[in-house]
Amino acid sequence: MSNLEDALLRSLVFVAFAALTAVCAYLYQRNERKQRLAAAWMWPAFYTLLALRSVLIQLPNDASLAPWLAIAFPVGLAIGAARGLAFKVGVADEPRTLRLTATPLSAAIYLAVLFYNEFIQVFRHGDPQLGRLSCALLVVTAGSSIAVNAVRVLRYASVTRHV
Repeated sequence: MSNLEDALLRSLVFVAFAALTAVCAYLYQRNERKQRLAAAWMWPAFYTLLALRSVLIQLPNDASLAPWLAIAFPVGLAIGAARGLAFKVGVADEPRTLRLTATPLSAAIYLAVLFYNEFIQVFRHGDPQLGRLSCALLVVTAGSSIAVNAVRVLRYASVTRHV
């Protein structure tokens, strides 16, 4: 396969992933949803465990991963905090339950991060550094998930104090 054919194939794969991601994100985030406070830590815990597993497997064999991780987690926290602030957060009719509504900004941040991740995975496929990039992106995802849920819970606590 020529370089042009390879680039075209990767571009088509990326566009397909991006379209699927956009459609799924739209279908999931178009409606207001509820999130129980007790369950707010389920996804952050899941992503943290995935990232921790990846770090524990890769870091002992790749010391050059450490600087990537030192940057990845704070970047994830910043992205998550921005998403958490961009969401509309309210009190649901059930006790200890948040009412979440996506905004165009929160959706744009979410999609930009997902598209970047897909871009890296598609265009760097086969690259020896892909493991390092993937591990760092998992750490970004964990940090983002922690921060977005922490900001949502803090905003919920702020709203309930004023109700």
